[in-house]
Amino acid sequence: MKAVGDIAAAGISKSDRRLKKNIKYKSKSKSGLNVYEFEYNWSPQKYTGVMAQEVKKVKPSAVSENIFGHMMVDYNQLDINMERV
Repeated sequence: MKAVGDIAAAGISKSDRRLKKNIKYKSKSKSGLNVYEFEYNWSPQKYTGVMAQEVKKVKPSAVSENIFGHMMVDYNQLDINMERV
């Protein structure tokens, strides 16, 4: 479990649209990325962040895939942070 914490601390987050629900567009980042408010499928906690599928089109180096085939985003390469609402 420590590895998961280390990844989150490093700025890499599960950002695959398939893992999210109640997705609402909020704004655009300075670089033009769409920013959304959402919940993960397994939690009612709200967050703001990006959708990996959109980031992959404009900054593919910021997107990776985990062993389950879900896309993850390295927020250190973006001009925004994922935040808990």
